[in-house]
Amino acid sequence: MPAKDQLVGSVIESDCRRCQDRTGHTVVSMVDGQVAKVECRVCGSLHKHRSKKAVSAKSSSGPKKRTGKSAQQEPPPIDPEWQRLVSGQAAEQARDYSMNASFQPEELVQHKHFGLGQVQRFIHPNMIDVLFQCGLKRLRCAPAKDGQQ
Repeated sequence: MPAKDQLVGSVIESDCRRCQDRTGHTVVSMVDGQVAKVECRVCGSLHKHRSKKAVSAKSSSGPKKRTGKSAQQEPPPIDPEWQRLVSGQAAEQARDYSMNASFQPEELVQHKHFGLGQVQRFIHPNMIDVLFQCGLKRLRCAPAKDGQQ
């Protein structure tokens, strides 16, 4: 339909992301003679008008990068220093990480998200640097007790 025949209330085709299809839409608003907002006649969603030309230009730009839980996650790269430090130690000796626990340098820590790591240093008053497979992370811990570093 030519632009001069498009009026508020007329029906046009537009790309609906909720329906994931090109469907009939009712023109809701126009700006400078161009369709601005439309309402999907299938699902009722209100959104900007997406013309056929704009949709095809976007889709030809190449594959989209997938994000979120549905995207396949790659394992984190293995830090060679972590591999060297942890390889000779038994993972069973690792203590579960807790922000309320205190740790010593070179102690093994098991973190629920980062996995197995080794404490590199204590930072006064209540922080530790831990080397995990994915790299060095700074974590909160309990303040050092007397006699600890």
